[in-house]
Amino acid sequence: MNRNIAVTLLSTLLLILVLLIASSEQLSLRNVPGGKSNETDRKKIADLLQFLGSKLSESQYQATIQKVARVERQIVNGMNYFITLHLIFNNDENKNERIFEARIYETPNYLPHEFRIVSLIEKTDSDSSTTIPVVQEEKDEAKFVPGGRHPERNFLKIVELVNFLSKRLAEGENGGLLIIRKILHVEKQVVNGVNYFVGMHLESLKDKTMRVMEAKIYEPPSHSESAGELKLISLTEINAP
Repeated sequence: MNRNIAVTLLSTLLLILVLLIASSEQLSLRNVPGGKSNETDRKKIADLLQFLGSKLSESQYQATIQKVARVERQIVNGMNYFITLHLIFNNDENKNERIFEARIYETPNYLPHEFRIVSLIEKTDSDSSTTIPVVQEEKDEAKFVPGGRHPERNFLKIVELVNFLSKRLAEGENGGLLIIRKILHVEKQVVNGVNYFVGMHLESLKDKTMRVMEAKIYEPPSHSESAGELKLISLTEINAP
């Protein structure tokens, strides 16, 4: 009788083991720690590029990002990000683009947030021949290129920029009271943070003249102490469109 009980228990344990193995095979590889998958979160990609652009501008590297080919993530105790990109080094007189893969580590949620560059490895052309664009090009929008200017389409961000700018112009910091009469364009440029370029018609309350000007507004990166603080960098007269 004891032998029958033992056999039954063993059979039950084997059945449970088989079921566990079968269910584990149904898991997607991209969700298994250690596997790599494409990162598609635009905000996360922007944060990574702002951090990486800042680090690459330091004396250790002195390089500028020209193109981003691929961003992948890997779940570890935290997250590894693998960014394939084209770089131009400032000391290269010929300004040749070189392909590198940057590995960035992000701390887990239960620790203070931090990005760290783990490695920067040069790759051959053949290594990147099948790269996938980070952001697909849309018909009415220029392709996302760090360092280049492209339209800002986030309505809330545009409202924030215009409100900030209206307040600054009303304070008379630029030689007289100015009022925004019309917004012509709002563009952004990824640097160590983001530059915004706002083209507009301004009216001077002093002499009632109308001028076409472009304001450059800087927003620090999200990982900096001054994140979210907009700064008016310049106000330049431009040709009317």
